[in-house]
Amino acid sequence: MDHSAIRDLTIPFEKNRIRCFEEIQAVLDQVEDNEITELMVHPAYVDEILYFNSSFNIQRMKEVSILCDSQMKQLFADNQIVTCSYKNV
Repeated sequence: MDHSAIRDLTIPFEKNRIRCFEEIQAVLDQVEDNEITELMVHPAYVDEILYFNSSFNIQRMKEVSILCDSQMKQLFADNQIVTCSYKNV
């Protein structure tokens, strides 16, 4: 079965880093100029409550690694992406 690099939890992020960012860039390439797009993420450090009460738990830690990576900041800059939260809208 072919998994996306981001969703594949059998390979650590650091070993699959290039594929993860290629995947993100492929998504960003689909965004039209001046188009408003929402990239929804659920990063978290998993505690016992989250681990036992959510099926989306270990994936959240991978999202933390991806979002905190300096290459993510560079991808945003290269693609003229401005980040904000709903409190800024």
